Amino acid sequence: MPASSISFVRLPQVASDEARRVLEVDLLGVFYAMKHQIPQMERQFKASGKGGVIVNVASVAGLSGAPKLSVYAAAKHGVVGLTRSAAAEYATKGVRINAVCPAHTRTAMVDGFVRASGSPEAEAIAELTRGVPMKRAGEVDEITTGILFLADPANSFMTGHALALDGGIGAI
Repeated sequence: MPASSISFVRLPQVASDEARRVLEVDLLGVFYAMKHQIPQMERQFKASGKGGVIVNVASVAGLSGAPKLSVYAAAKHGVVGLTRSAAAEYATKGVRINAVCPAHTRTAMVDGFVRASGSPEAEAIAELTRGVPMKRAGEVDEITTGILFLADPANSFMTGHALALDGGIGAI
């Protein structure tokens, strides 16, 4: 979702329409994609023995709490739950399903948060990454590498995994 669509506020201040929008995009969007991808992959597997791989994009916020981003964290927890549940359901049907869970990454969303902070960029990034042991934001290429790892046929025994690309957040 664009940064302007997500308020960085405590839970009671989140507008109900915003909460609905975040859940619709960040959780139900993944649900609907999987709802239509899985049957096709299952048909492929029955016909050719080759199923498929789904890599969902969750967030480090889907593995822990995210103060002032509670609805976003709830949606991303939901993505992890969908990933794990569907992975267990389709493990014998030729479909592997995993999720990547990045921390703050230099995307339009993070750049929007930086601009909205009103602080100089270096100061805003330092604040965003305060709890990150590596003290930096991730780069898009690093997240892409994680996605490719999860999708790689060489990792055919991996399903239902939520891969944290978090600069060490999960280590503390």
